[in-house]
Amino acid sequence: MDPRRRYMLYWTTQLVAWAMYVGSSVWWNYLLDNVRPDLLQVMVTIYAIGVLSSHALRHTIVRLRWLELPLGTLVPRLVLGTAVLGLCAAMAEGLCVQLFLPPTSRSSSTSSPSSNTG
Repeated sequence: MDPRRRYMLYWTTQLVAWAMYVGSSVWWNYLLDNVRPDLLQVMVTIYAIGVLSSHALRHTIVRLRWLELPLGTLVPRLVLGTAVLGLCAAMAEGLCVQLFLPPTSRSSSTSSPSSNTG
């Protein structure tokens, strides 16, 4: 595949996938009647954090040539890399919630499809 086409495909996939994730969270909050401007600020921030963190993981994979490694060596690195970036992204998301949402709306406004168990 042409490098330019591959680059465009990568970014299109990144942006669309994260838009779908954030869109599902907004939709879930809409169903719960929790959509407000402050929540939308947080969702935009989550979108940016998601794109940046997944791109950082890809950059690490490419730069360190992880895809050239045997599967037994690659899998633990991917699991650890994903866990570390996931933790960093969750901490950044929590910080954004603390900064953008007023204290009275934090408990009910940050619901997402994956965080509601019932």
